[in-house]
Amino acid sequence: EEEEEEEAHDEPDEQQAEAGEEEPQNEDAAASPDGEAAASAEPAEEAKPEEAEEAEAGAEGPGEAAAADGEQDKTKKKSKVKCPEGSIWIHMENRKAPEKFRHKKFLISKETSVTDIRKMTCQKIGCPYRELHFEIDGKQQWVGRVMPFKDSEEVEGRIKWKKAKRLVKFIEAKKTGGLNGRAGRHKRTILHYTAIAGDLEMCDEVLTYCEADMVNVRDLLGETALTLAAVA
Repeated sequence: EEEEEEEAHDEPDEQQAEAGEEEPQNEDAAASPDGEAAASAEPAEEAKPEEAEEAEAGAEGPGEAAAADGEQDKTKKKSKVKCPEGSIWIHMENRKAPEKFRHKKFLISKETSVTDIRKMTCQKIGCPYRELHFEIDGKQQWVGRVMPFKDSEEVEGRIKWKKAKRLVKFIEAKKTGGLNGRAGRHKRTILHYTAIAGDLEMCDEVLTYCEADMVNVRDLLGETALTLAAVA
């Protein structure tokens, strides 16, 4: 009986000893940097696909970012362009002109005629009035009384100009074959055409070089240059 009591008394001590041996193992596992704590941290580092995509998107290159910034700057500049109501900024452009005349900017009324635009800009772009020829939207401007920007809703317009002998260009455009020739179904002279265009300065130039009785020449409708000028 004494032996059985001793064995029963020793069993709890052995169980406590075994429990004491197991506890350090748990402590070592919890304190180990390579244990479960480190393993549980690994998925957190892997679970960042969105951040990786954002990083890739941001690494597209400085060129594209600069281009986007440039477009935004242009938009801002355009939005800052202002002019009084009923007016428009015109850009006179000629790549072949001397550098200081290649691009000039003027504020004009939208009801300014072709003739008046030519008069107010010829000296500022260094081109004599009679040699200043320009195009708007690819169309040569011959009719002096036309107001090319009258109905424009824009705040800026562009005119391509060049230095040329306008009378010579006009004769070529109307195909009269010269100052004293005739053209068209009504057989009109270049003086008729300049009168219809309403270009007084070109009419004066024609009269300087043409025959003296040119003012009395009638077309097939019986009209002289003077009567056409009055109608125009």
